[in-house]
Amino acid sequence: MYVISQVEGRVVLPIRWMSWESVLLGRFTTRSDVWSYGVTLWEIYSYAREQPFSQMTDDDVIRNCMSYYSGNISEIITLSQPHQCHKEVCVCVYIYMCVYNLSIN
Repeated sequence: MYVISQVEGRVVLPIRWMSWESVLLGRFTTRSDVWSYGVTLWEIYSYAREQPFSQMTDDDVIRNCMSYYSGNISEIITLSQPHQCHKEVCVCVYIYMCVYNLSIN
């Protein structure tokens, strides 16, 4: 179950943890759940020292989602590999988040 809250009449969503399909289309699927899980793994391996996509504003995060949606691979910004994350784990998550998700269109 997803809980959507409002602050001052505006919907508040955790867009930094959401897949582009959830942000742009309001579609929540097992694929979007795996995306959120991948971001959560990133957060765990980076010891939650920073927020996902911390160098980006919320508007930048939404524009990044639009790059995924349009398939514009050259403009997609991904999460960097945390130092404590094994390369094999990072590659598996990266393949799903950055390549497999492009096929949803």
